[in-house]
Amino acid sequence: QVLAKKSGHTEWKEVLCDSKLTSQRIAQIQRALLAKGYSVGSAGVDNVLGRDTRAALLKYQKDNGLPQGNINMETLKHLGVK
Repeated sequence: QVLAKKSGHTEWKEVLCDSKLTSQRIAQIQRALLAKGYSVGSAGVDNVLGRDTRAALLKYQKDNGLPQGNINMETLKHLGVK
C-alpha cells in the first residue's frame, strides 16, 4: 500500500509490489492498454515498463478517474489484469 493525500485527507491505495511486477505482468498491462486504444510505444508489447508504457498507463488512469502515478490494484482491475 502507498499513502496518498487528497484534499487535506489521508488515503491508502493498494499497489502492486515490485516482486509481483514481472515481465509477464508488464506484458499483460501493455496488451490491456493496447486493447483499450492506448499506445505503449512503437515496440508494442515488449515486456518493459518503459517511458511509453508509463505514459499510456498514466493517461488511462486520468481518463478513467483512477488513482494515478503507480500501478495500483484498482487500475489493474479496471484494465482486466489479474
